[in-house]
Amino acid sequence: SFGWTLAATGVALLGALVVVGVMSSPLAMEEIERFRGVRLVLALPPLIALTLYLFDKRFGSGAQRARDVFLSPVLAYQLLAGIVIVGLGVLMIVRSGNDSEVSPSAFELTLRHLLTHVLSVRPRFKEFLIGVPCMMLLPALLPAHRRGIGWLLALGIGVGVGDVIDTFSHLHTPIEISVLRIVNGVVIGAIVGIVAIAIYRRVPATAE
Repeated sequence: SFGWTLAATGVALLGALVVVGVMSSPLAMEEIERFRGVRLVLALPPLIALTLYLFDKRFGSGAQRARDVFLSPVLAYQLLAGIVIVGLGVLMIVRSGNDSEVSPSAFELTLRHLLTHVLSVRPRFKEFLIGVPCMMLLPALLPAHRRGIGWLLALGIGVGVGDVIDTFSHLHTPIEISVLRIVNGVVIGAIVGIVAIAIYRRVPATAE
């Protein structure tokens, strides 16, 4: 699953290079022009990842057609999870950009400072806490669990991919810093993913 994680990150980096190429103008480098697609970059990848997950047989979601998705029963936990995800998605988009009116919490600022102190270049939370762990956990799910909660992980993967692209939209940041930020995110995210897989495999065994 780590190889799949690297492949997905590589695809995201290709998208990031497109953004860098489009925005590599003197006005953008001087921050006179800014990349205006930040919210789109953050919103589209989760939707694309969810669509691929639902209709690609390789992921084992159980859906074959759009009709299967819309006519399938919705469980209470899925409805609750959907409401929470929509709320978090709105918050994520509102907080994006340099002019966000929503400030980070004191805990988040403390954690950012700690990561910067330890790693010099701080990885982004959406990468190492959401995107990369979801990339690793989804292939490890049992088929029954994949049909039940796999869509949540697919959304998480999309969040991580969008965040990788967004990292390179900050043209005032040297590209080597952005690359190191991604590397740190993948490494720490892989550790989080390994822990998540271990917990997942342990819980069914305990339940038995």
